Amino acid sequence: MPTPFSKLTDLCRALEATRKRTEKSHIIAEFLRILDAEEVAPAVLLVVGQVFPEFDSRTLEVGWSTMKRVLDKGRQTTLLREPLT
Repeated sequence: MPTPFSKLTDLCRALEATRKRTEKSHIIAEFLRILDAEEVAPAVLLVVGQVFPEFDSRTLEVGWSTMKRVLDKGRQTTLLREPLT
């Protein structure tokens, strides 16, 4: 079963709540353990603030109006490579 995107937001909140590096490592490790194998790579990219790997020259080209529409809907997605519709 795909991991709900809300789990990633929970992870980010937990990371934000601590300044201890070892605790952050533990929190991230626990999160990665619950993921399916195909979810690990995209989750790691999102945790480090990227969407594509460094060697990938693609960009999202997403404007503010698109982001606002998505944020206003507040729909939950998953970490799999399925279209975000």
